[in-house]
Amino acid sequence: MCRGFPINHPCGHMSVKWDFCPPVRSSKNFDPQRHSEPCDKHSFSASQPSNDRCILRHCAYHKVLEQGHGRWTCCKCHGRVENIGYCENPDPKPEWYVLDPDTQEFRPGELCNHGCCRSCLAGWITGYGGQKN
Repeated sequence: MCRGFPINHPCGHMSVKWDFCPPVRSSKNFDPQRHSEPCDKHSFSASQPSNDRCILRHCAYHKVLEQGHGRWTCCKCHGRVENIGYCENPDPKPEWYVLDPDTQEFRPGELCNHGCCRSCLAGWITGYGGQKN
């Protein structure tokens, strides 16, 4: 039985590292660098957080990290985000609100949750609100 180990990357994407079973590994077409198909009977372990680079070639958050920092500006809510690839700022147009027990004020009940994208990178390059990240 092949076993998959899901990995959560800082950008919010997930990848799976496979431990292939002996029948798959002994196949004449098996190439550990290229093979990505597990056997029909496979299982997964619990996902684990990782700081490893995302394997997706077009992951926009990589562009932010390649510039030496993890800050970017969300194109959906125009909030600043640091050290993760998805926005945890309050949703700019929430469908519901919650009462904050500390301040007794209502706040948006949803997070933006937008993933860093090409539009966010355009804002990062030009700087939303006249402010360069």
